[in-house]
Amino acid sequence: MIEADKKALALAAGLREVAFADFNSQFPDDDSISVGEFLAGVKAEKPHWFAPPIERAELALSSLKEQGELIREIGEAAASEVLAQHGLKIGQIKPPAKAEEKIKGEGNPYAKNFKGTPAEREAKIASIIRSAGTKFAASLAKSAGVTISGQPLRR
Repeated sequence: MIEADKKALALAAGLREVAFADFNSQFPDDDSISVGEFLAGVKAEKPHWFAPPIERAELALSSLKEQGELIREIGEAAASEVLAQHGLKIGQIKPPAKAEEKIKGEGNPYAKNFKGTPAEREAKIASIIRSAGTKFAASLAKSAGVTISGQPLRR
């Protein structure tokens, strides 16, 4: 079998590129076994040869429990290498990604950062005045730095 073909098949089966030299030295030269069968046989005894599943590696970035599972699955050296690609060491985690941070004032129709169209802004102001009254509407306007009519506050 041509070495380039053997490498392509091995990498497609999940073998890490740095482990190809070890794989190549142990793979029998006779065509008695396929690359896939050989890799399936050695996966249990040489998990460090294989790339971790993407989701396991991603979860290991923000969970120590998942890091432990990753180490058990692929070995400490390989897990350390995966974490190092993200600037981490074993035992370090990144905080999980936060949902979109709320922009201050996006729900206040008097604020500059109001999330909506001018028509939605006017409808929201009218709704607030009808349901909660002008005193509440004035407090919302004041927190946005304007009067109830939308003019800037005098300082």
